[in-house]
Amino acid sequence: LRSGFPGLSDRMPFVGWIQDRLPRLFDPGSVAALGDRDVCYGMWPSIVEECRAHGYPWVETLPAAVNHRRFATEPRTRAEYEAEVAFVSNVARPQPEALIPLVECYIREHGYGHGQPQHYAALRRFLEGRGLVVPAERRASFEQQLYVGFERYLQRREVLRWVRDAGFDLRLFGRGWESDPEFASHARGPVEPGEDLRDLYHSARVHLQINLDTNLHARVFECLAAGGAILAAETPDDHRSGGLGDHLEIGSEILTFGDRTSCLALIDDLLQRPDHRDAHVDAGRRRVLAEHTYVHRARRIIDDVRRALRPPTPSRRNVPQGACRSPHSGRGPELPAASAPAETRPVHQHACVSSGAVVLESRTLGSKAVSRQTPGAIA
Repeated sequence: LRSGFPGLSDRMPFVGWIQDRLPRLFDPGSVAALGDRDVCYGMWPSIVEECRAHGYPWVETLPAAVNHRRFATEPRTRAEYEAEVAFVSNVARPQPEALIPLVECYIREHGYGHGQPQHYAALRRFLEGRGLVVPAERRASFEQQLYVGFERYLQRREVLRWVRDAGFDLRLFGRGWESDPEFASHARGPVEPGEDLRDLYHSARVHLQINLDTNLHARVFECLAAGGAILAAETPDDHRSGGLGDHLEIGSEILTFGDRTSCLALIDDLLQRPDHRDAHVDAGRRRVLAEHTYVHRARRIIDDVRRALRPPTPSRRNVPQGACRSPHSGRGPELPAASAPAETRPVHQHACVSSGAVVLESRTLGSKAVSRQTPGAIA
């Protein structure tokens, strides 16, 4: 946010693109520094609602996107990446890590509550019964800490167990899987960004997307652009205004599952019916190239910055924007690989760009399960 750049003139427009739930985003000082020339976006609807609740003057939903030059250009099928089911992500160890054995003991005894608030209240009571002391005034915050620290870890491992136990050829790409006692035999190591990641998306028959907050993730758009079939775990935002369903047609351009039965049935269908799979892949790829490249996002940002340069009006402050707009009005023409401006490049993790008129900040964008992040910018 603007507060991260001391000395920046209040007259200079500033664009912040929020792509992870970082604590400092809601720091009172950071929010107070926002003004009429701050254009803020959240990658999914619920983070936008949180920002509005904390007093952001202007914030709307803007999903991640894809560098179509990198991911849609001549993907190849490669033997080392062929698999029935692939999952691309680094191993995430929850915090506090010392609680992992107790949490797993609770899951074995009581089951996994799939992110329900009462599940984490019960988990907290379970931990207290085994000697953990949580002061009454900290119970709510501790339950939130458990949720943030463990939910992604628990959810991902549960889905991977479903796939493994059903006998599918499961391969895990990213750092840390080789050291995981339960899944080491499925580990295939990290993947370089660029051609290797593109070819992995293209080669595996089904890619799992398992994310706690949103399916409007760069990995989804990258996989579809490369001609991959993606199967995503449902999130609460999928069918909300501004959520996944506003940007990709669920059931046609992207497939989602809500439980073990639907997950395994969809995988089996994609593997057993190649023509059916190819139809999903083609539909998703066409939609992504038509609406979800960084060219489309740059157009949207430039339009909003132009509006921010107009004289401020009362309606620009503290008024919810209503239904979140799609990234670009209208489907627009499809953008083949050769048609985008050569100077347009994707914004990657922690990229900060100054063009003299606009400062653009982006957080945690792009695939995380690569061996390194390659910075880029909109010049």
